[in-house]
Amino acid sequence: MISRTEIFKDHKKVVQEKRLGHLKSALIIIGKGSYNNITNLAQEVEKLITELEVKDSKEDGKFNPCSYTTLIRNQDYRLLLEAYVKGDG
Repeated sequence: MISRTEIFKDHKKVVQEKRLGHLKSALIIIGKGSYNNITNLAQEVEKLITELEVKDSKEDGKFNPCSYTTLIRNQDYRLLLEAYVKGDG
C-alpha cells in the first residue's frame, strides 16, 4: 500500500520540476537584465512564473501560486537565481 507521504513526495517533485521549468523560461524571457541582488530578481521572476502557471492552470485546472520567498528558499531555484545574478545564467 502506498502511504500518503509517498504520494505527497511524488506530487511535490512534479510541482517542483514544473516550476523549475517555468523559472528557466522566465530567466530566458528576462534576458540579460541587471539585478543587484537575488531578492529583486526573484520578485521579477515571480511575476513571469505566475503568468506561466496561470496559463497551465487553464489547461489542467490546477493553480499553485508562486512566491518569491519560495524561489529564494528552495535550493534548486536559488542556484539558478544566484547564477543569473552573478552573470553565469
